[in-house]
Formats: sequence, C-alpha cells, structure tokens
Amino acid sequence: MSGPAPSPLAQLRKRKLLSQRDLAKRASVALSTIYLLEAGKTERVTFKVMRAVSSALEVPPDTIVEFRRTMDADTQAGSLSSYRVTHDYSGGASNRAQHL
Repeated sequence: MSGPAPSPLAQLRKRKLLSQRDLAKRASVALSTIYLLEAGKTERVTFKVMRAVSSALEVPPDTIVEFRRTMDADTQAGSLSSYRVTHDYSGGASNRAQHL
C-alpha cells in the first residue's frame, strides 16, 4: 500500500535532488516552513518566502502550485494588480518584485 502522492513542491524539490533541510537552508527559511508548505498546511505564504523558495529552486514563484492560492487571492484583492519577479540564479541576491 502506497502513501499519498507527494505535493508538487515536494516533486520539484526532489527533481533538484534536495532534501527538505537542504531547501530550507538554501532558501534561508525554517525547515518547518518547507514541511508545512509541502503538507498543504499553510493558508497564505508571504512574498518573501515565495521569493526565497522559488529562487532556491531556480523557478519563478508562479510555477509552484502551493504559492498560487496566495498569488490569486492577492490579485483578486487588488494588492498585487500585476507583478513580475526577476531572477538572478547566480546568487539570488538581486531577486526583487517589480510592480508594473
């Protein structure tokens, strides 16, 4: 008997050959943050966490399913009418949100 299917974030993390601990360290977030995201136990995610985790995985935040609920809610509420994230995968230090 197999367990539940891994979350999309967990699948992406595993494709990058990272443990939860490795991803947490790369993203400079708590290990519990990664666990809670993958377990679907978070209602909303801060943009800072979205940016850090997506940068650590070298993907845009909107490609991570677990972040879409927050992004969609913010867009519907009008707080993020439109935005894009620029990535510098060489070091991650220059990632920033730009309001359009």
